[in-house]
Amino acid sequence: MKHSNLGKLIKSERKKRGWEQADLAAMLKRGQQTISRWEKGDSRPKQDDLLKLVDIFSGDPETWLTKAGYQLEQPDLALAPFLPLNNLSAENFELFSRDLVQALNPSAKVHRYGTQGDYQEGIDLYADRPDKFVYDYQCKRHKQFGPKDIDDAVKITTLKANGHHILLTRRATVETRKEIRKHKDWDLWDIEDVSAKVRGLPQDKALLIVDTYFPGWRKRFLGIDEPSPWLTPKQFFLPLENKLKLFTHGWGFVGRKILPHQQALDFFLQVPVSR
Repeated sequence: MKHSNLGKLIKSERKKRGWEQADLAAMLKRGQQTISRWEKGDSRPKQDDLLKLVDIFSGDPETWLTKAGYQLEQPDLALAPFLPLNNLSAENFELFSRDLVQALNPSAKVHRYGTQGDYQEGIDLYADRPDKFVYDYQCKRHKQFGPKDIDDAVKITTLKANGHHILLTRRATVETRKEIRKHKDWDLWDIEDVSAKVRGLPQDKALLIVDTYFPGWRKRFLGIDEPSPWLTPKQFFLPLENKLKLFTHGWGFVGRKILPHQQALDFFLQVPVSR
């Protein structure tokens, strides 16, 4: 029979408990003939009934699903595709954008262009590069941002720059993408673009940005474990090795020889502890 292995398992588990087929049928609200067909291997329980059997017999779901010939669903282990930009305040979104632009342009001078209430010429940030190229950025934290918003952003921008950018905390619509293409030297980075740019940074820079603005997200977004609360000996003593401080572990012994017990202590501290 096609499902004989499963049938034998059901029958074995039922008999261990001293139950009749009718008893098991009553628990599952199925007919006794249905239980008989399962145990003979003529048919198999539907997946819902099978999981009820697993619960009744305290079985392993993977074992039962495999014997029944059901394909096991693999868990979705993909990293989070986007950073939660909407969780940032308007101020922090600007600061995040500044740090991202700086990380993408390490040789440029990146600054915020004033604050709320200042005449900002339509922009929030600018990057002054060594090659004399200037790029500006607008940070838009809006629930809705359509073609008219693109047109308005272009019109209010009076700063002369080689390239203009709009950063969004949401997904851009098709219509918005079409509108931005009408404007030369303009680019649109939505939440998908921004997240991809963070993930594409060197690891140390990506970690710094994620840990600063999205604490607890390094594992789900970058796939990197959160730092251990325990410091290594090197990390613990590093701040104490600055010889310019009043007290420092960087001092050497002066005026006496290193005694054997001090050498033994140094050796002990350098030997890794096996657990």
